[in-house]
Amino acid sequence: MKALRILDRAVAVISWLTLLALAVLSVAKRLAGATLPCAWAETWLVPILTGAAVGYLTNYLAIWLLFRPYHRHGPFWGVIPRNQPRLAQSLGTMIPERLLPPEELAKTITELAGDFLRNPDMLARVRLAVTDLASEKGRAIAGFLMPYASNALRTVLADHLNARTVSRLVGFASEQFLAQPENRAMIAEGVVTELQKKVPQLTAFLRVGMREAALEYVNRKFGFMAKMLGGAEGIVDGIIGNLDWNGVAQRISERLATAETRQALAEEVSGLAGRLREYLQGAEAQHSLDQFIRAHSVQLENALAAYLQEKLPGMLETVLANNALWSVAEKKLLPHLQQWIEQELEAHSEAIIARLNLPGRIESAVNSLEPAEAHQIINQVSGRELTLLQVLGFVLGALAGLLMIFAR
Repeated sequence: MKALRILDRAVAVISWLTLLALAVLSVAKRLAGATLPCAWAETWLVPILTGAAVGYLTNYLAIWLLFRPYHRHGPFWGVIPRNQPRLAQSLGTMIPERLLPPEELAKTITELAGDFLRNPDMLARVRLAVTDLASEKGRAIAGFLMPYASNALRTVLADHLNARTVSRLVGFASEQFLAQPENRAMIAEGVVTELQKKVPQLTAFLRVGMREAALEYVNRKFGFMAKMLGGAEGIVDGIIGNLDWNGVAQRISERLATAETRQALAEEVSGLAGRLREYLQGAEAQHSLDQFIRAHSVQLENALAAYLQEKLPGMLETVLANNALWSVAEKKLLPHLQQWIEQELEAHSEAIIARLNLPGRIESAVNSLEPAEAHQIINQVSGRELTLLQVLGFVLGALAGLLMIFAR
């Protein structure tokens, strides 16, 4: 391309100099009768150079007039700028029909979409983008989802939070839990442990209870004798006070620690679930539960909403970071999505192409080009060919001049 440009410039210089020399020679011949010193130059050189110059400059001028002037100056206006709207309309019609047939374009779009969805790296990029978004915008996403989550939560509580469902759930859960021997043993062990911690209080309670029972018994059976001995309280306090209450506490603690006690507690717990379920199904319990739920439903909703508000961002990150979720998406969801998108693109290919409006877009794009910009684009695409056309004009003009010599 560089050599062609150099050749074009050389040919242009020769052509302009030829015309200039021809004009000078014509004037000199007309005014002074001057002639060239060499007869062969006038016979051979002048016709050949004149034909070459005319051939070159004719093509150069024709190409120049295609684009210039860019804007109208009286009757003068470049061919392409003057006909730009018509050319734009023609290109808008011709390119989609000849170069971009709608059927092939729709097929290509469908194939590209399928290739993209089948790309193994696509899901990895989607996962990375989604997890990054959840990490950066977790609070904002949670804030967006909270109104919907709160409404759903309110609906669920209104539809399912009642005495019947609560009693059924509690009864079922307790029966399922207490049906396991290890769970009953665990509860019995817990009861024993707590009772052993309370042995001092239990002993004190027992001491007070025994004193009251002993006073009532002595007054009832031996009232007159007790008065003679100084009163029942003194007698009872003396007896109760002389008992080894530390030993009593020790024996209670030891008795609680026996396997028999734990077994008895476990057997008692075994029947607890059934009694609890029967109680919860009773009218009194149902009424109490309904009253409790109505009184605290708003507090429960607010507490659950606050919990969701706090935990939802972390839940989103945890869910989206779960490999099992993306494995299911890759194996189950993605194939169906691929098939559905390809079917939709194929079924609506005509509508998609129509919405692309290629003729209108091409026409609008060509019309929006400035003439100078259009000239630059054409030069970028076919500048080499246009330059070659000018040089060929020079060669063909020279050949025409040579033929004229032989035709004399």
